[in-house]
Amino acid sequence: MSPGFFALLGVEAQLGRTFLPESDATTEPTVILSHGLWQRRFGSDPAIVGQTMTLDDAPHTVVGVVPPQSYYHEGVELWIRAPRGIPAPRMFEGVFDQDFLTARNSPYLWVVGRLAAGVTLEQAQAEMETIAGRLADAYPDANAERGARAIPLQQQVAGGFERNLTVLLGTAAFVLLMACANIASLALARGAARERELAIRATLGAGRGRLTRQLLTEGALLTLLGAGAGVMLAPWGLDLLLAVVPEGVPRQQDVAVDRWVLTFALAISLVTMLVVGLMPALHASRTDVRQGLGTRATGGRSRQRLQRALVVAETAVALVLLVGAGLLARSFVELRRIEPGFDSDGVLVLSLTMPAWRYPEQSQLTTLHRQLLERVGGLPDVRSAATSSHVPLSDFGANTDFAIEGRPPALPGAELRINLRAVGPGYFRTLGIPLLSGRDFTASDGADVPVVAINEAARRRYWPDEDPLGQRLVTKSLALGEIVAVVGDAKQHALREDLEPELYVPPSMIPFRILDLVVKTDGDPLRLAGPVREAIQGIDPQLPIQEIAPLDQIVGRALTSPRFNMLLIGLFAAIALVLATVGIFSVMTYSVSQRTRDIGIRLALGARAPDVYTLVVRHGAMLTLLGVVIGGAAALALTRVLADLLYGVTAFDPLTFAGVAALLAAVDVGASYLPARRAAAVDPLEAIRAE
Repeated sequence: MSPGFFALLGVEAQLGRTFLPESDATTEPTVILSHGLWQRRFGSDPAIVGQTMTLDDAPHTVVGVVPPQSYYHEGVELWIRAPRGIPAPRMFEGVFDQDFLTARNSPYLWVVGRLAAGVTLEQAQAEMETIAGRLADAYPDANAERGARAIPLQQQVAGGFERNLTVLLGTAAFVLLMACANIASLALARGAARERELAIRATLGAGRGRLTRQLLTEGALLTLLGAGAGVMLAPWGLDLLLAVVPEGVPRQQDVAVDRWVLTFALAISLVTMLVVGLMPALHASRTDVRQGLGTRATGGRSRQRLQRALVVAETAVALVLLVGAGLLARSFVELRRIEPGFDSDGVLVLSLTMPAWRYPEQSQLTTLHRQLLERVGGLPDVRSAATSSHVPLSDFGANTDFAIEGRPPALPGAELRINLRAVGPGYFRTLGIPLLSGRDFTASDGADVPVVAINEAARRRYWPDEDPLGQRLVTKSLALGEIVAVVGDAKQHALREDLEPELYVPPSMIPFRILDLVVKTDGDPLRLAGPVREAIQGIDPQLPIQEIAPLDQIVGRALTSPRFNMLLIGLFAAIALVLATVGIFSVMTYSVSQRTRDIGIRLALGARAPDVYTLVVRHGAMLTLLGVVIGGAAALALTRVLADLLYGVTAFDPLTFAGVAALLAAVDVGASYLPARRAAAVDPLEAIRAE
């Protein structure tokens, strides 16, 4: 990185310093550590600044440690720079060689900048396009197809999770609204029960303001007790949340219950108390003294209407959340049903790096590949082994333009595109990718015998009516290669993606220095982790192994984000269902208590218990039906936000809407059963005598 990076972001070193400006730079290779790396690997040593650490057999001096946050690229924990006059760090040689950092044919470059005052992102993008156009005119061979795109740094950091997090935040807000509605309903019921008490206080001289302050003070005390309980449970809940958070969620390592979170939670609690408690408190403080001093508090029609409105709102919000959870659950099921096109069962993946300073020649890489396959393939319980530039669903890929020998060249802008992957002999057999026609790669295939294989999607797109075997391809960077095989389609980048054309080439044709070694066995592949690691270290003890994981685990990562969304929104929806049930139960119970005399008279005049059941349940069903109608309309509008998170199901899926509406209606009507049963058991004489 360049020396002005941290200064541009306004970051100061926690220990030591950041990189010096170019004019003050020394010729000594230096390194800056992240706070997490400093803690884990160096025991938070306060004397780390000035010490030397070895990176790929080259000494680097630690000049600083930065505070515990993520900067620009998620997961980066170490920053290095090559001062002027010093070659590029050896760890990048061959992967990104010196020409990559300086030559005009570099494939990409990330630049971080701060917009000048008054400049918009659109203006910056227009200026970058102008610069890119001038470079294309000056250097048509290298820059004809190069462009520049200006994006906000927040978008770069948040990536594709911004919408996910927004949906989850909105879901949490809905649950908070439902809790507020329940609290307001209970407060109204409590106020009705205290009409006589408040009337006596008013008779003794308490003004409306005094009564309102009393009720708000009581509510504030309960709020603080509830907030305190929430604070005590928050660390436990955070641990559970982080346990299911998928990899790649931005800055998840920075998530903690700190003073800002606690301040926010307390503020939300107090605001909720004021907003929700003020209306019931004002309503209760308007108690009619003569009515309140009567033998029985009657509640009032306005209070009952408000309670019913709150129940309808709760039911509507619950339906919206349940529909969202149902759509995500159905989408997750559809994702689980996808056939990836390869067999991940019993496959172990080891990611290796072969630095150029240890293997400068292509012949050395070829020899290393052969030794790895011979040593690992000869282990007991290993059925087969192969190498690949990257395994499917590993979040890495490359593509290229190509031409078919004998066909007219493509017009500008209509070039043929294909994904590119280097695989060794036995790769298709190890991953269970079917060989549809032709032959597998052999050890003699490569730069001297250039051959390629394509998948069925490429055959359908570029050779729909002919046999591609024997035809020759050419790309900008590869020599002519003869198509020797057509293999089955496999999901390469994401389970929900459409199948794309794939081009497979032998590793010696594209000398990747980062490769995946795939090993097939029977049973648990992790039991081979130790023997395979020992076999690799027997060849080269300094060969870096970046990761060892079953292919099943890599495939499972593709489901972690939808699983996380489904679990969390499902949890919120379950809470919403409980809140809606409690809300309608409390309202119906209160309604029955207010209608005891009415029900007693009905029973005295000959009404039967089933008639009372029907009366009470019908009242609850009407509230539920109204909430379902309003919630259904709201869900139709709001579930559009989930469209990008769904697979195999639309945001307006009628089956999900109907199922959720039926579930919510059954639960809410069931919540009316106990109050109805209590009403049917009323003794008419006792009810009338109480009046």
